[in-house]
Amino acid sequence: MDYFSDKEKGPKARIERQISPEVWAGIVAHIQSLIANGAFGKTFPIICRDGIDTIGTDENAFSQALKAEIPDIKWPLQTSKKYAGPYAPDTFVILDLIQFCYLHVAKPIPDSYHFFYTHHHLSYDVETGRQEFRETINRIFARNGIAYELKESGNDI
Repeated sequence: MDYFSDKEKGPKARIERQISPEVWAGIVAHIQSLIANGAFGKTFPIICRDGIDTIGTDENAFSQALKAEIPDIKWPLQTSKKYAGPYAPDTFVILDLIQFCYLHVAKPIPDSYHFFYTHHHLSYDVETGRQEFRETINRIFARNGIAYELKESGNDI
């Protein structure tokens, strides 16, 4: 989607190399929504009590793997510091987080409904999940003039 202001005034110059607390908060909100809808469940699954099917994202496993690969990240993801107001970690930590998420994200697809436990079992579309993640992150960057762009390979920002 193109925002009205971008159509009228043109896109914002992408010259900012520092990710602000406001941009960081938007990234955190997006990642939290993906955890909630099970988008990291392909790699970090919550398994149904039937012992077979995935029903969501195991947030604990996700956070442990994240902290092992990105030692400077704080979990849960923080957008403010007590008595200090809005907060963002170092930009390089944020970019590493984005790459970690890109590596592990997949679009959850509700499959069979488990009536006894009242949930859907999930399957995953990795390509679509990554594409949607990349589009959202790049839109946030573009709207805020951030100089970085997540490429399709996920290796390049």
